[in-house]
This record gives sequence, C-alpha cells and structure tokens, in this order.
Amino acid sequence: MSKEIATQLRGRILTYRIFPFSFKEFLTAHGIELKKNIEYGKGRFKVKKLFNEYLRFGGFPETVNKKEDIKIRMLQEYFDVLFYKDLVERYRIRNTRIIKDLMHYLTTNFGRLFSAHAYYKLLSSRDLKISKNTILEYLGYLEDVFYVFLVPKFSFSLKEQLVNPKKAYLSDNGFATAVAFQFSKNIGHFYENIVLVELKRRGKEVYYWKDNNECDFVIMERNKPVGAIQVCAELNERTENREIRGLLEALEATKLKQGLVITADKEKEETIKGKKIRFVPLWKWLLEEV
Repeated sequence: MSKEIATQLRGRILTYRIFPFSFKEFLTAHGIELKKNIEYGKGRFKVKKLFNEYLRFGGFPETVNKKEDIKIRMLQEYFDVLFYKDLVERYRIRNTRIIKDLMHYLTTNFGRLFSAHAYYKLLSSRDLKISKNTILEYLGYLEDVFYVFLVPKFSFSLKEQLVNPKKAYLSDNGFATAVAFQFSKNIGHFYENIVLVELKRRGKEVYYWKDNNECDFVIMERNKPVGAIQVCAELNERTENREIRGLLEALEATKLKQGLVITADKEKEETIKGKKIRFVPLWKWLLEEV
C-alpha cells in the first residue's frame, strides 16, 4: 500500500492512484476511436450500448470483452482476493465473519449514509458482538484498500463533518452487480457511484450536502466550494422538482451561481431562481474534457 511504501522510503516517493478504466478508456479498449463530437456521429448508438455495459459491470480491464457470466465470476474472485489477501492477511483480522458482513452490507447499500451506531445495533440484534470502535477500524481498512470511498457531509465546520455519518461508495460498479445482484432495482445508485468514482479519478475533493433537502455532491478546491452536482437517473416532473430543490439549496449555501444535474438522457440548460442549471446525460459527461 502507498502509505506502507511511504513509511519505508521516508518521503522519497510520488504516489499515483490507479483506478479501473474510465469510460473513455473502456471505449478505447473496445476499439472505439474517440473522435471529436462522437456523441453526434454514427458511433453514438454503440457508445450508449457500451455505456450500459460499463454502468453495470464497471471498468476492471480483465473483464472487458468477456461474456456476462465470466465477468461476474471474475468480479466475485476479485472480491474474495481483496477480502482474504488485502484485509484478513494484511491486518491479521480474526473476526472474519464481521468484516465480510460489513463488506456485503456496504456493497448492498452503497450510495447511502452509513452509521456505525446503526450498524452496531443491527449486529447486536443478530447476537454478533463487536465494539463500535472496531467497526470504525474495519471501515478504515476497507477505505485503505480502496474497496469503498467514504464521502463526508459538507460543512465549513470540521466538527460537523466528523459527527455526521458518511456516504459509502464502491470503487467499481461491478462489485454491486456481481456480489449484491442489485442492478435492475438500484440503477440510480449505480449512476451516482460512477459519478463519485469519476470525480475521485479527476482528483476532486467531494462532499454531500444535506439540510432540508439533499444534493449528491459538493466539490471543494482549497477549502472553497467550486461545484455542485445532482445525479438522477430517472428524471420526471416529480423527481426533477425534488432534485432541483436540493441542488438550489446547496448552491445557495455555497454561494455558487451554477449547478449540474446528471441524468440518463435529458439535456438542456435553464435558469432557476437566478441559478444556471445544466442537465447532461451521464455518458456524455463522462466523455467531456476535464
């Protein structure tokens, strides 16, 4: 792990974090030439079809061009290797049942708030004995080995960030498909997870917003808010009003003048209550220049 290497080399190191394929890299691996304005050309249909595959199975390089059943088996093997080698062996974990239960819980509930206290009560109700501190320790291990990303609540107060629960996301959508078998009923969180991983890939510092309403992501640079993103795969009149309320609330609190709504297929721009709101399909956003 990077921090282990840094300890041995005492600062004589540059760390590069390697992610699974981005959508651009995924298309390249499928032989798609990323020409300018590809979204308007003849290849648009194939790009959208490959996006649906990427959304469901993620971007681990070895799974590209494999049949669906092979993809799932490979991803399940990755899960097992990560569990036994990166966690159990590395950290000498004895209570393997609890940490595997935690992994399954986060894989099933990714994109949602995680409360160590609520999870502790859940385990207690099943007569599984463990301390809250150990749960937090295991959660830290899962973050260290890049199985999950933990996103804190946005606040200018560090104390408020620390006392509020974090949102847990997976390092790759494929784990949710292969381990939790949740794709069809949970597509909104698959969208949200891809956006979070892409933001991390782009080196962004990410928070979620929650007050009277919610906004999925607030982006910070040098302790200053620079962007707000709402993700909604199924946008209709009811959900659009709800998502816009959350985005506007975050924009007002952070004093930002414009925000982004990432959708399945809606594309437009409009001004609402003095804020410029851009709607863009996820597959197009993933192809935009950073």
